[in-house]
Amino acid sequence: MEPRSQVCILSGGGVPVPGTIGRCRPKPVLAWLCLLLTAGIARADVIVLDFGTLPFGSGSRAYAINGEGLAVGEGDQAFAGTRAMSGSGSAAPTALGVLPGGYTSQARGINSRGTIVGRSQTYVAGFGMTNRAFMSQEATGMTDLGTLAGWVSSEARAVSDSGFIVGSAGNLLGGSRAVYWNPDSTIQEIRGLSSRGSSLANDVNDKGQIVGWSENVSGVRRAFLSQAGSTAPSATRDLGGFTPNGWSEANGINNRGDVTGSAQTANGQIHAFFLSDGQGMLDIHPQGLGGSSYGMDVSSQGEVVGRLDLLGGGSRAVYWTKSGGMIDLNTLIDPKAGWILQSAMAINHLGQVVGYGTYQGRTRGFIMQVRTGGQGSAVPEPSAVVLFGTGALLLFGLSRLRRARRI
Repeated sequence: MEPRSQVCILSGGGVPVPGTIGRCRPKPVLAWLCLLLTAGIARADVIVLDFGTLPFGSGSRAYAINGEGLAVGEGDQAFAGTRAMSGSGSAAPTALGVLPGGYTSQARGINSRGTIVGRSQTYVAGFGMTNRAFMSQEATGMTDLGTLAGWVSSEARAVSDSGFIVGSAGNLLGGSRAVYWNPDSTIQEIRGLSSRGSSLANDVNDKGQIVGWSENVSGVRRAFLSQAGSTAPSATRDLGGFTPNGWSEANGINNRGDVTGSAQTANGQIHAFFLSDGQGMLDIHPQGLGGSSYGMDVSSQGEVVGRLDLLGGGSRAVYWTKSGGMIDLNTLIDPKAGWILQSAMAINHLGQVVGYGTYQGRTRGFIMQVRTGGQGSAVPEPSAVVLFGTGALLLFGLSRLRRARRI
């Protein structure tokens, strides 16, 4: 294992490749991109596992992983659409099927009992083809979770070990309403921040704490926290944002109640946040770096995973800790492995991360271990200060070099 001290050049396809600083002639924005993708320590021992594909399919995406290392997501079918699937990266994935009459499906959540949830196309009398939330268990197979009375569709996005399932119900006009299913599969609407606005529940922990987004009375999307089983007006509360009435959404919550998501800054950018009870909403986007970032999940140790959308286009999967800041997960793997990790979607308590990217040019779900041991420390990583401070020094040097050449 050797430190990666070289800067980068950009190939014709826009993919960073190793090179010497003498060959690097980036514009300032591209210099930031070069540093983000190459700074840090190359770790050939951090292996990326391919989530796999369905027979005759070419692509896949992984969205969630449980404590036993079983991941779920979707795989492209041979002709069209996707099929929900599960796997660990050590063998061919298993297709989960569809609800009656359906053709496509997608798995979004899994708990440690192996209960899988998501959405599937199905035929409903009186409505025709629609999407419905499903629950899949080894003993019973895939079952339709239904939707709110008078509504048409539904989807499930997460399931806790305690049996709570969260997601949304949809109507014919395209509106959505955040809902949860109790362990007995009864459905309950989540009281949002407005009785008329759309809302969506993204995650739930074992205590029944639910996070997502809801339009408030001003029609602005805001991150919320709600409590399953409570009907009190205070059951759903606005988690705030970086500005008083700016856009925000919550995507993940752990059993400690830590939350991650994204919010709009005062200058209009979207930045990932980490929210810990009593400490307020922390902007975890690297200071001085452009683009947008999104926090997708948070582990029991407070690690956040998500993605960074680059100014020049494309995205990179990222990993954040309070001590180390945000890093590009691509800096932890062998650059010759053929992967470009684009988005990290979930992380379990063992430090296993799943998401999707490209492998040899094709969209593939991935599974990787970013932390050694169940409670161990994170793999060696540069701090955000060092990573982006180095970027500032390089840009300063490049600007001085250009001035010297003009004199």
